[in-house]
Amino acid sequence: MQKPAAGSLAATTSSGQTAQALQDAWTPADGIRSLFASDDPLQPPASATPMAGGQVHALSALALQNQPLAALLCRQPHSASKRLGASAPPLAPRHVQRVEEYLLAHPREEYSPQSLAALAGVSVRSLFLGFQRTRGIGPMKFLRELRLHKVRDELLLAAAGASVTDVALAWGFFHLGRFAQEYK
Repeated sequence: MQKPAAGSLAATTSSGQTAQALQDAWTPADGIRSLFASDDPLQPPASATPMAGGQVHALSALALQNQPLAALLCRQPHSASKRLGASAPPLAPRHVQRVEEYLLAHPREEYSPQSLAALAGVSVRSLFLGFQRTRGIGPMKFLRELRLHKVRDELLLAAAGASVTDVALAWGFFHLGRFAQEYK
């Protein structure tokens, strides 16, 4: 049996079941595709049938074409099943986004939880809970991780004689032992 190409899906059931599932999924899709074939995807094809007083729109046909494939991906176990089943991270509230944008634009400034909360226009507790719910970390840890990434970027671009200590100090890491532990 051939090994799947990198980045491709690999079904986890026996090959007979997978082949049958693919055949079942593609046969209707091919039939639908032939019914609604059109040169312009935004215009109804000439073969479109009247439906509820209008014609079947090409975007509806496209949805019908993709439905069997979506059903196959959702129901047939494969190598990306866990990623498809995972929920998307929650959207950050506006006050969290505002603080993130400001920190990304001004990472070298000195901040306190109170100053970040004032910037966001919310209480320290609301800011912390917003970060915790959407990012899994607090705002000060977000800032520390941002600065660690900036240190790494600067060290990668630095000349051969550049000092890690100087770069760390320039980014606000004054406790070098803690910096070394966090940088790992």
